[in-house]
Amino acid sequence: MYVRKLSATAAAALFLFSASASLAQNAPPPSVSPVPAPAIPSGATVVGQVFDTKITWDDLIQYMQTSNPAEFDSLMANLLGAHAAAGLFGPNSQPSVTITKEQALALLRQSNPPLMGQTLQSILERDMLQDEAAKKHITVTNAEVDMDIEQRLSELRTSGRIPVGETDDQFLASQHLTKAGLRKVFLPVTILNKLLTGQLEKVYGHAVTNADYVQASHILIKVPPVTAASTPAEKKADASALAKLEKIRSEIVAGKITFAAAAKKYSQDASNAPHGGDLGPFMRGFMVAPFDKAVFSLKPDVVSQPVRTVYGYHLIMITKTGGQLTSMQKLQALQSRESSLLSAFLASLEKKAQMKNTLQQAAPLPPQQDNG
Repeated sequence: MYVRKLSATAAAALFLFSASASLAQNAPPPSVSPVPAPAIPSGATVVGQVFDTKITWDDLIQYMQTSNPAEFDSLMANLLGAHAAAGLFGPNSQPSVTITKEQALALLRQSNPPLMGQTLQSILERDMLQDEAAKKHITVTNAEVDMDIEQRLSELRTSGRIPVGETDDQFLASQHLTKAGLRKVFLPVTILNKLLTGQLEKVYGHAVTNADYVQASHILIKVPPVTAASTPAEKKADASALAKLEKIRSEIVAGKITFAAAAKKYSQDASNAPHGGDLGPFMRGFMVAPFDKAVFSLKPDVVSQPVRTVYGYHLIMITKTGGQLTSMQKLQALQSRESSLLSAFLASLEKKAQMKNTLQQAAPLPPQQDNG
């Protein structure tokens, strides 16, 4: 849903819809080393903290077992399978392998598969967001959480992940999920949406209304910006692009061609030209400043004058006002707009909450450049 991590709040929801994915990568076999192995963490070892709340390995494992037992079982099956294979067929193979429950859990703590760190992050973020919501007197209803769930299910259905003819409940059952279980996962996502809306209202200086939403199409003629250092040829190319767009506008205004047809024929924005230049719904402040200023000063179905941005010259036309958009379209536009605020907002909350996750694995170092 979001650009930055909301690691397992947003990502956990996505992961839960992918329960059939291989977990092998999350459960690498324990390494066998001739050197003494590091001490295995105990169940009482603290692995995470948010505010004054500490979370131990035992807490995390219990959460996994109760919140998503099927996922936990799959994780342990992969982990124990790799352990058994190493014991039966590895360099020091044995005729049989036995393991107790406590030994299995110790193996889990020792191997620390990425899923455990991701799940811990989701718990920490959930507690952090609920605390912030309580401080700001923000409440979230089941209906609001269900709306976020329905949006995700709709996306899965559109992408073909949910087979045609299969109901949402049937799909969830096939993934060992329930709506009640999903509410627990999506609650932090919905809380975050509300918190970010509050941040957005600070940016706007007013409550978000229909006037802050729009759906528009555009026609783009690409040309680099003209600067004091531009050559005569570059200035000529700029003037030519402007003249071309003015001619296209004249044809549209005269009724010789529709805006959508002109976009398909002339626009150099390959991402939307085949769709008549449709940019979809978006919010105030989402586009680059000159484009944003122009589109939110337009009236519906009126073709703008050429608008200069760093990309070139645009013609813009509003196809739907905020009041004509569905609640789902506005929710998607809101989430896209909020993504630009997400990183800084989460970072500030994490700092206030003194959030720590000792299980998060560091990203691999980039390859070093050979300067020799």
